[in-house]
Amino acid sequence: MPWSKQGLLSSFLGLCLGVFVAGPGGCSKPLPASERPHGGATGSGGATAPGSLEIRYSDLPVVLRQDARVDFTTTGGGAYAQATFEAQLEVSLRGGGKGSAKDSAKDPDSVEVRWQVLGLDAVKLDGSLAAKGEDVATYVQAHGRGVWVIARSGVLDHRAGAAHPGNAKRLAALQLADAALADRRAAGQQDAVPAPGATLLKLLPELISLPRLPAGPIAIGATIETTEAHDTVLTGTELVIPTETTVRYTLVSVQSGAGIRLAELVFTSEDWGEPSLEDGEVELRNTTEGTMLFDVDRGTPVTVSFTREESLVAGEVSYDTTKIVSASYERS
Repeated sequence: MPWSKQGLLSSFLGLCLGVFVAGPGGCSKPLPASERPHGGATGSGGATAPGSLEIRYSDLPVVLRQDARVDFTTTGGGAYAQATFEAQLEVSLRGGGKGSAKDSAKDPDSVEVRWQVLGLDAVKLDGSLAAKGEDVATYVQAHGRGVWVIARSGVLDHRAGAAHPGNAKRLAALQLADAALADRRAAGQQDAVPAPGATLLKLLPELISLPRLPAGPIAIGATIETTEAHDTVLTGTELVIPTETTVRYTLVSVQSGAGIRLAELVFTSEDWGEPSLEDGEVELRNTTEGTMLFDVDRGTPVTVSFTREESLVAGEVSYDTTKIVSASYERS
């Protein structure tokens, strides 16, 4: 179907403010991607080169306590929304093919990650997210649970996650919130905005998801770069945008002690798309910069922090979103 700039911009703002139900993975849904890794520290035949580390999530069951702080801001088109909060979660990882005969049918390289919000503190909302008589923390804690399906490299399997029954109750609650909003607008409240609790619940999975890891073995001081070409479907629309993403990881150091190795990594990512719409060009451009401390031997993150800048520009109109996240993890 043809799309105008205004239609795309309205959809983008709706996504960032949580108008549409988003599955695990955030405001956009990548279709299958082709990866072209560069700069990997590997020897011939795919063997790991001397001094290189294979950094992967453990395929053994583990339960983590995650403490995260989030600062989210989006502006554009005369609208503004801002949220800061601290979240406490329980995150349990279980590799595929472990345990029962039923489990053995799963992909042995996949990890099922179940998450549950235990608490939400220091919640500050402004602009379109300003709470009006709603107990946001109680709503998010009541419905804040779900499942990600990831590869051991941390890459999300969006389709498996969206279809997982562990996400059904949360998505059903969000659909009810969307239906209530649609009813208000149909009744003439054209300036009606989504309920703040539902909006935070839609943003949460992307903001607290486990970090992605380097595509292959990596040596201290080395950088691995991966380029992905994929189609991105804007959630809640039929618009498909050709997108290219480049992700870079640099292994800064490895600290050894008490029988474990902690890898310090710096990561960046850039993704962009320039769809041609019926009334001109539109540019989408996102950049992420962050750091991570990862327990190599136990296969779990220790800390991660990143800043993500997202922009959509169509002529003189633009939307800008900033997401700042820091999280720490402890084994339960």
